[in-house]
Amino acid sequence: MELKVETRSIVSELNHAVSIVETKGTIPILAHLLMKAQDGYLEIDATDLEVTFRSRVPAVVSEPGGITVDAKSFAQLVRGFSGAKELLLKTTDDRKLFVQPVGEKPEYFFSTLPEEDYPRLLEASGEGSFTLPVSSFRKILSEVLTSAGSDESRFSIRGALMIIDQKSLAMVSTDAHRLTFTKRNMEIGVENPLRVLVPKKTLQEAQKIDGSEDIRILIKDNHIFFESGNRVLYSRLMDANFPAYEKVIPKDSNKVVTIKRTDLMEKLRRILFFSDIKTRAVNFEFRKDGTIQMDTRNDKGDTGIEKFNSEAYEGDDVKIAFNGQYLIDFLNAVEDDKVLLKLKDFDCQCLIEPVRDKAEGECMNVLMPLRVD
Repeated sequence: MELKVETRSIVSELNHAVSIVETKGTIPILAHLLMKAQDGYLEIDATDLEVTFRSRVPAVVSEPGGITVDAKSFAQLVRGFSGAKELLLKTTDDRKLFVQPVGEKPEYFFSTLPEEDYPRLLEASGEGSFTLPVSSFRKILSEVLTSAGSDESRFSIRGALMIIDQKSLAMVSTDAHRLTFTKRNMEIGVENPLRVLVPKKTLQEAQKIDGSEDIRILIKDNHIFFESGNRVLYSRLMDANFPAYEKVIPKDSNKVVTIKRTDLMEKLRRILFFSDIKTRAVNFEFRKDGTIQMDTRNDKGDTGIEKFNSEAYEGDDVKIAFNGQYLIDFLNAVEDDKVLLKLKDFDCQCLIEPVRDKAEGECMNVLMPLRVD
């Protein structure tokens, strides 16, 4: 294998690939990238056997071939040559990978493992795919990932439910303390509705896919594929039953608060400096005259109080406590100017909804209250 590749282009793809590889596992080759030079491009593959990333970078290929190289070490070196326009990559007679900035003197040699030892990878081919604007898909992921669980003992919540029909794409996640439902109305064009459970890590990596091109999504043989431009990301789907999320969304709230999103975030970030580091508890008092008071106290006796006015309020006075960090996570994920907080009592879950055009879609965040002495 021998080729020349633009340094800036390969750095961009390595940043995606390195986050996939398994650096602490028991299978050495999973800490490696598979690199193949052919037909005017360099293909870079990374996998942990659950999530796989593939990218193709334009290159001047003098000799086709393939090799594997330690992902972390190779990426660090390439980033170190970010000032060089091009890199020369080639395999030596003793199966080392030689790296050198074109026209410069530095020489580096990497130990490698055989290409044939690398796991067999799948192709994103088949019928039944659909496309979405990358920007819309990333917004959906930003919202749903705020509630995706990471509890190793509860497999079914370590991902998000994807609900697909002809006119919309919806996603749901929960970590048992909060739940997010987000939906975008758009022409999907699938023949049959689908419900699949996608791992959290897969969605986190898919969120990194950027650019102006659409993203193509294909569900096939218990795998989900995301393809945009020169990049493909795929993983296994989760074999589990997602909780009955519909039962958690409150339907009988009798108090509605309208708040400017950025104002609430600013005050929450400030008051959280004084909150208990474990619970992040913040006490809210909503009054029917439209005023809001937030207060918190930590174990050192420090106290924080914020008082401000809502945009609008419907209902009687109510006091309730929440994990303030959970609130910030959701408010930071949405981009709307205002949010609605729909409440009932101090011991009932709160429904938070961005104020947005219903024709565009909807988003709901359910937050469980805290019991504070």
